[in-house]
Amino acid sequence: MIHRYKPYLKKGWLPFIFIAASFIYLFKASWLKWGGLIIDTGRELYIPLKILKGAVLYKDIIYEYGPFSPCFNSLLCAVFGIHMRSFIISGALSVIILSFLFYKVSRIFLNSFLSTLSVVTFLFVLAFGHYYEAGIFNYIIPYSYPAIHSIVFAFGSLFCYYLDLIKGGRRYRYLSALFIALALITRIEIGVFLAISISVGVLLDFRNRAVLKERFLAYSIFPVIIAGVVYGLIESCLKNASQSGGYFANLGLLLKNIDANSPFTRNLAGIGDIVQNLNNIMITVLCYVILIGIFFIAGFWLSKINGLSKIKKTLVFIIAFLFVAALAVFFQIRFFPYTTQYRCMPLICMGLCVLGCRRYYAGIDYGKSLFLTVFSLFSFLLLMRMLLNVWAGHYGFYLLSAGMLCYYFFFFAEVPRLFKKKEIMYVYAAGFSALAISFAISHFYISDYFYKSRVSRISFPRGSMYVRPGYNNVVDFLDYMRSNTEKSAHLVVFPEGAMLNFLSERDTPLRYLSFLPVDFFRPDFEKDVIRQLEENKILYIAILPRDTSEYGPARFGMDYAQGLMAYIADKYVIKKQFGPMPFTSKDFGVLLLERK
Repeated sequence: MIHRYKPYLKKGWLPFIFIAASFIYLFKASWLKWGGLIIDTGRELYIPLKILKGAVLYKDIIYEYGPFSPCFNSLLCAVFGIHMRSFIISGALSVIILSFLFYKVSRIFLNSFLSTLSVVTFLFVLAFGHYYEAGIFNYIIPYSYPAIHSIVFAFGSLFCYYLDLIKGGRRYRYLSALFIALALITRIEIGVFLAISISVGVLLDFRNRAVLKERFLAYSIFPVIIAGVVYGLIESCLKNASQSGGYFANLGLLLKNIDANSPFTRNLAGIGDIVQNLNNIMITVLCYVILIGIFFIAGFWLSKINGLSKIKKTLVFIIAFLFVAALAVFFQIRFFPYTTQYRCMPLICMGLCVLGCRRYYAGIDYGKSLFLTVFSLFSFLLLMRMLLNVWAGHYGFYLLSAGMLCYYFFFFAEVPRLFKKKEIMYVYAAGFSALAISFAISHFYISDYFYKSRVSRISFPRGSMYVRPGYNNVVDFLDYMRSNTEKSAHLVVFPEGAMLNFLSERDTPLRYLSFLPVDFFRPDFEKDVIRQLEENKILYIAILPRDTSEYGPARFGMDYAQGLMAYIADKYVIKKQFGPMPFTSKDFGVLLLERK
């Protein structure tokens, strides 16, 4: 009976239906529950608005990423209005395109069912993930649009590179190179990883020495020239570059954020507790070995069954498949936490890279082998920032995207090669499919919990979003600002909260939108902030209880920025307090100050 559905499976109709249904369900379940009121989201929404008002990126606005995303989102705001819907369109469009590319890339190594499973996993685990209260690690309204846009360009480039390997032709080659350039002007480190990975593939391709020079120029030189022209124009157009710094001075912010001495970086990478994280990686490897062993034993036992009628043998097989699947789910829930699922991902990527090289030089599947090398290398480079602490939460929402496909390539395409008997392969496929689905459900269970905890809706002319009940004081603050202050009045939020600028329609002329401990590590940062406050005679300042302990010092004005707080205390008076005084209670509060 299943044969009648094979044409639809091959043509992609059934995968499309499952993927589209998953997207629609998740989009509806998470509607307006993306992003956060305080952390990062405001920067992503507010900067495009400032650009539309004439502010110059990197001169009037400090921004550590490339120019593509804020300019693209500004264009969407110009077309669809200055509203959160414009940013939802940007994120949703990225998810739709990336889902298509996910499927096309996975089909290189997997069948339709497994490719569909990989895309659905991406949607449930990464695209709509919500593992923290802030809700900024998803693809719809993320902490960084450059992060998701650069991943879209990376997958587009890699897929076109594969088409160049298989079909040849300059159109795929230069289209891939164009995507590399776009990644470079979106999030430069992603573009660099991409260029390095494909360049390695070009240099390893000894079978095509005739096009080696052209491919090297296309993949390595052409993107750099395009990105160089863009950044060069930015630098040349910025007047007073010595004061404003230009893009490459802004890039220093990114380098500060990945400083290995920072507690934030050390915890993210897992180097803060190397022994424990290495132990977790080994436990993860052991869990996979145990499961594969169970699948092998069950399949081997089935292969020895003889003397049964066809009906009885089919029944035994069905019971065995169901038992193995149930056992895999039980093992995952009881002994294999979802947070450890991808801990061994760097090992998998390195193994696939070596395997791809060996097959290529052995003359096996030229295009697939070389592409596997390049893709797994790029996946490994993406994971470098969380090398010993790989999981789908936090930064994993975009760093793990390519690695997730490597995970499926390894366990569904490479491990089954070890089995000679078809019964073992069938049991393994059933068991590991159940395991993968169980992991995806476990991830989504956490996301669903956070979605359901956001029950308070705040609505303003520029958009609506659901927040936890503890943030009702923010609603009172926004209502007060809109009803009791002039629209032209400037507002600066410390230590972070540009979302309040966006929703209250109160601008800030400061070049900085966040004031975190990592910012104060920079020489003269505090003096520069005080100077801008004084020069612009900022009328209102809002102080929020933004916990910055992930960077070390936790409380603004107490554990860091004492000089700035002394200036504020001297020049401003309390206008109104919404909820408890910041940093004095677990409940959220906002302190509004007015210039004397």
